[in-house]
Amino acid sequence: MHSSLSDRVESVNASRLMAELLVSLGDELELDYVPHLLDGSKPTLNVGVVVSGGVYFGVVPGLAEFGCDLRTLPGMTLDSVRAAVERWLERHRAELRNLDAELIFEPGLSWVPPAEIGADHALVQAAQAAAAEVLGASPPLLVFPGATDAPWFEAAGIPTIPSFGPGLLTNCHGPNEYVELESIHQAARMYARIAARYCDLPPEPKESH
Repeated sequence: MHSSLSDRVESVNASRLMAELLVSLGDELELDYVPHLLDGSKPTLNVGVVVSGGVYFGVVPGLAEFGCDLRTLPGMTLDSVRAAVERWLERHRAELRNLDAELIFEPGLSWVPPAEIGADHALVQAAQAAAAEVLGASPPLLVFPGATDAPWFEAAGIPTIPSFGPGLLTNCHGPNEYVELESIHQAARMYARIAARYCDLPPEPKESH
């Protein structure tokens, strides 16, 4: 409807309702999960990573949408997440008059299963030994919060460490994203050692000079 009439004729501003939902979801969503035993990690929810709505100046917006980024933990399922969001949404459907809200899971991103590998797995042991040789110490075993291709390798029955490579996640998706050249060289040396150790290959003979 015409925005100049919003004080005279009952109107529904979809963007304003969306804003209320966006803030509430970030503050009030109650998910079913168990903190990870390795380091106490919890799910990460970022609301409003994508926001759209409205037509232009002069028009009260009738449709608005926002997207959320939820990073889950092993043990969580699509059904449990959907049920938690629907419980939250039902409360707001009852409280907010004129609210017509729908929960949609993004096609292709609706569910990426968490991946993990046991600390005592031979691949993990090989990686820790390789890191000790190349870096001088093994990194602590932790939960990697970002997404990798590990779930798909794991689903195919291939043992996979979710993250073990050059660069820092804190340098990603921001200004001046970079990876140090030396860390790439170190990763290559570690990968060669991991492959040899995991596949039980004999060490290369040292060259004589």
